[in-house]
Amino acid sequence: MKVFGLALISFLGCSSFCQAEVTFHEGVVVLRTGVIVSGKISVASFQLALVEIGDTRQVYPSHLIDKIRFYDEEHSINRQFVSVSSDLTKEFSLYEKIVAGAATVMRKPKSSTWQSTKVTVLDHEQFEYYVMWNGEIVPINKTKKAFFDEWNIMISDQLASYVKEVHLNLYDTADLIRLIQYYNQSVRHKPLLAGL
Repeated sequence: MKVFGLALISFLGCSSFCQAEVTFHEGVVVLRTGVIVSGKISVASFQLALVEIGDTRQVYPSHLIDKIRFYDEEHSINRQFVSVSSDLTKEFSLYEKIVAGAATVMRKPKSSTWQSTKVTVLDHEQFEYYVMWNGEIVPINKTKKAFFDEWNIMISDQLASYVKEVHLNLYDTADLIRLIQYYNQSVRHKPLLAGL
C-alpha cells in the first residue's frame, strides 16, 4: 500500500509539473563532467533543469549539474544556479546564487517549483535563504552566531561597528544579506591592508 501511495504522489506531482507553464531562457548548463550544454534553459524545480535544443527537451537532474547561467529578460537580471550537496538534505539541490564571496548567499523556493512571479533579490515570501560558509550550507537565520564567533577579532569588531552604524536588524534576512555583502568586501580588502 505504501508503494502504491508513493507512486500515486509521484505521478500527481509529475503531471502537475508537466502541465505547468514553463519559461525558458537562452543560457548554458555546465555538467559535473565538464560538458557544456547550450540552449534554452528552464530551472523547473530545485531538483532538475530542462534544456531545449531545437525540438528536443532534455532533463538534467541536479546531481549531474555543476552550474547554470542565463539572462532573465523579463527581470533584466543575470541568474546563476549551482548544484550543491547539502548536509541538511543529504542530496544535491539547485540553489540560486544571490551574493558571491567568502560567504555565499543562495536561495531556493519554499515550494517544489520555481514561481513565475516577479523575482527580487530579497523576496522573503517565496524563497528560503542559505549561506555557504567553509563548505557548509546553513539557513541564513542560523548564521548570525558564525559572523561574530568564528571570525577573528578585527573582522568581528568591524562587523559589529557596521551593524550599529547602519542600524541592521540581525533577525531580518535582508539585513543579514547586507552584512554578508559587507563582510565579503572586508575580506577582499583585508589582504591589501595587511600588506601596508
